[in-house]
Amino acid sequence: MPNIKDLKDIIKEMKETYDKDPNDWKVLAGRTPNSYNDIFFCQLNKEEDKQNIWQVKAEKMSPFNIVGVGAKLKHIDDEIINKIMQEGKPAYLFGLFVPQEKGIIAATGPMDYSDKTIKDVKEKLGDISDKNVLFEKLLKKRLKELIDKEYPGRFDMYR
Repeated sequence: MPNIKDLKDIIKEMKETYDKDPNDWKVLAGRTPNSYNDIFFCQLNKEEDKQNIWQVKAEKMSPFNIVGVGAKLKHIDDEIINKIMQEGKPAYLFGLFVPQEKGIIAATGPMDYSDKTIKDVKEKLGDISDKNVLFEKLLKKRLKELIDKEYPGRFDMYR
């Protein structure tokens, strides 16, 4: 099971990888029904002949704040990697740095927002293993706990 981390820790991890090899990064984002935003970051490291993939589940709390959790995925099927690399947009993630409170790194760059493609990728992940279905549930649970902690009552505003 991948190690689920807060968004700032995932971005730091990606930044370290990006600094070593800023080429061949793709980003794919979307939202499935009754879920949060899903963002897949994929980097093909040709030198080491491997792929690095991170999944981030996030929710926009305001125009200036995103809350999220995610993990670096391991042992991902080539079909999923190819889908992300074909459908995703090139990512120039760390081209602009904006000072942030709490030392959070700001990632910038274009991304493809595709609900259909995200649904296809997530269905394929679920088809591969029940562990991925469990991982998806854990991501949702962890993000909801984080939102409840930082924004109490957010989901009960209109009930």
